[in-house]
Amino acid sequence: RRKLPSKLTKLLHDWGALLYYKGETQTAVCFDPHWLSLALRRVVNEQNKRQLKVSNGVVQRRELERVWSDFAAPTRQNLLFVLRMNKLSFPVGDVGEKKELIPCLISRPTDE
Repeated sequence: RRKLPSKLTKLLHDWGALLYYKGETQTAVCFDPHWLSLALRRVVNEQNKRQLKVSNGVVQRRELERVWSDFAAPTRQNLLFVLRMNKLSFPVGDVGEKKELIPCLISRPTDE
């Protein structure tokens, strides 16, 4: 596994040429920001909400895996990591439950 020089990585990230996310235990680099936005849109887009089984913003991780089934398992893990790094998803429940809270999928009360 090759490491990108950190100054170069930061510069390319700042320019938008790549996206770089570094967490405590995981790092993700995406060389195609447009591709990443399309992959994430499958989850955080209101129109795609119908494709997911959502309960008040909570989604089982297997639902995310289903929506991203055309990607390899490591890519799906990186996509979830990027959602979390951007504060678009939060793990909820007990460790074994494998659920994510995706705030933009919380149902809004209808005006009556």
